[in-house]
Formats: sequence, structure tokens, C-alpha cells
Amino acid sequence: MRAALYALGGLALVTVFVVRQRRSDRYRERSLILPLALGLYGLALLRGTWRHDPLTSASAVLLLLSALASVGFGVFRGRTMNLVVREGSCGSRRHGGRSASGGAVCS
Repeated sequence: MRAALYALGGLALVTVFVVRQRRSDRYRERSLILPLALGLYGLALLRGTWRHDPLTSASAVLLLLSALASVGFGVFRGRTMNLVVREGSCGSRRHGGRSASGGAVCS
């Protein structure tokens, strides 16, 4: 039963993020509470895992590579996107792409 609840919770989180991404390309200020909560939850899971499986150098290297890849993809995404004002709110466009309204760059 507990595994099913974890699976449903994970599926709900993935659904929230996918719907939020697909809803529109407008940006607004967002809270960091959810990412911080997910990070703390991940650390708690790691702590519980270390009781059964000790941290080895190989697993530490893989965790580091995963973190570096995440940061790298985020930087790449940030470098290949422009924020522009569209209809009074912030929107995005890719470098080389055209904005529907032209628009000024968001600050």
C-alpha cells in the first residue's frame, strides 16, 4: 500500500509539472518552496538509503555527475531563451526565433 502511495504521489508531481510547462509560455514569479521541499525530501530518502547501502565512491561520482548534468542543462536552457514582453506579461522565445509581437526584453 505504501509503495502505491509513493507511486501515485510521484505521478501527481510529474503531472503537475507537465501541465504547468504545457499550459503557456508566460513567466511569472514563482516560489522556491516546492523545489526546496523536494530537495529536502530527496536528502531524507538518501539518509534512509545509506542505512542499508553505504555510500561508495562510485555512487558519489554518479550523484555528482547527475548534479552537474542538471546544472549544465539549466544553464543551456537559460542561454538559449530570451524573455520578452508580450501583451503586458513576460513570455519566452528561442534565440533566432521570432516573437509574435516583437516586444521589449523583460527585466
